[in-house]
Amino acid sequence: MPSVQNRTNEPEGYALTVVRPDDETLVVRLAGAWRIEHGVPPIASVEQALASPPPVHRVTFDASALRGWDSGVLAFLERVSVLGRARGAEVARDGLPPGIRRLLTLS
Repeated sequence: MPSVQNRTNEPEGYALTVVRPDDETLVVRLAGAWRIEHGVPPIASVEQALASPPPVHRVTFDASALRGWDSGVLAFLERVSVLGRARGAEVARDGLPPGIRRLLTLS
């Protein structure tokens, strides 16, 4: 059964869901408006999911419900990427908007 962790600052801000749909994959779902003025969620839910057995081999993102963003989301996503790679997981950014993917590539 997949494990799910939620963190939200709705209605004005972000929503974060961390899901393990299978033993090897971690999906980080971003929704709402990720803006500095709304705060950025702590990375703890992602860290906890990455540390839980069995080991995660792939980290993916689902930003289909992302309504707006600024540099706060970039910092969060970079931290998730660093944590995933440090644990030996492939980090797939294809679920992110093209603008975010381009900026993360430059960082």
